[in-house]
Amino acid sequence: MDNASAKELLKRYKDGKCTPEELAWLESWYLSLNSDAEPLDADLLETATRRLEERLLETTSRKQTSKNRSWLRYAAAAVLVISGGLFFLIKEKGNGGYEPVQAVILPGGNKATLARDDGLSVELSAHKAGIVVGDEITYEDGTSILAAQPEVVNYVLSTPNGGTYQITLPDGTQVWLNAASALKYPSTFAENERLVELEGEAFFDVTKKKGKAGRLKPFKILTKGQLVEVLGTQLNISAYANEAAIKTTLVEGEVKVFQQNEENDPNGFGQHVLLRPGEQSVIAGHSIKKTSVDVTPYVSWKDGTFYFDNADPRMALNQISRWYDIELVYEGKIPSMRFYGVMGRDKNLDAVLAILKESGLEFKLRQEGEKHILVVYNEIK
Repeated sequence: MDNASAKELLKRYKDGKCTPEELAWLESWYLSLNSDAEPLDADLLETATRRLEERLLETTSRKQTSKNRSWLRYAAAAVLVISGGLFFLIKEKGNGGYEPVQAVILPGGNKATLARDDGLSVELSAHKAGIVVGDEITYEDGTSILAAQPEVVNYVLSTPNGGTYQITLPDGTQVWLNAASALKYPSTFAENERLVELEGEAFFDVTKKKGKAGRLKPFKILTKGQLVEVLGTQLNISAYANEAAIKTTLVEGEVKVFQQNEENDPNGFGQHVLLRPGEQSVIAGHSIKKTSVDVTPYVSWKDGTFYFDNADPRMALNQISRWYDIELVYEGKIPSMRFYGVMGRDKNLDAVLAILKESGLEFKLRQEGEKHILVVYNEIK
């Protein structure tokens, strides 16, 4: 960080020209450093800009008076914003206590494993974004991964926490897998239908495909609790095991969503709903219903964005925990506030937590071995 960039950020805030992200960063960090502080205003920023310059040019004196300790509350906010921030965690010590450490928790990226049903497994390149299934399996740039098989075999493409990957299936259908998800598919689809199985979350851009009789061949997506049947369409399915509801959100086309009657009965699908663009089905327990929704919050992850619009806190925090590979622990009640905000999934975790704290969430991070844990207390009163 240099003096000029620090001054420029504070000047933009004073002039009302900060981006929403810069604004959230600056205000949330300032308030977190001084819980009794009033929100930043123009007069305070005038003083902060001047004192920041003095502080950064100071190279010899390390002496802190009560006056410059007070100033540090404001300077630190700007420093954290400009530098990208080091979030302080609490690390477990050998005696059972905890100690603070500095850590930067990076966002997820391209991570996936491709496994074949004969036991072969390949770790896919983090420098590639997707694979293409044809006579052989290649990366999108044509680099070979696995040779063609003489018979039909099944594959599973899976992503860990903090991972995402794309696949183009044998019929040209494109699938984007979100973190902690898995897609099972055959090397060649059957003559009368195209069937895949999903765990977790994925966005599908399904191509229309005709069978030998000249009729459109249905594309079916099986998840725990439901079967989705489409012909050619764009949709998002979220079917994580640790979430109570299965949500299918339609962007284009038309789909049928069938609810599974009995667990472990692959043929036991009964009542269904028909979705049209801008509609979402929700299966929770033994009920299925559909509603009209803004599809953007449900599909924006594919384009690298967290989009929270009146989001349930558990749902929002689950998204964050999967993407940053952190464990969630709730102490007391789950917060009842709703989350709002749009931010890139390429940000470090500290940037996202600053936004959430601005929403009124009380939490702390701690570290146990290699594991990072976000402890959520409640809403800030």
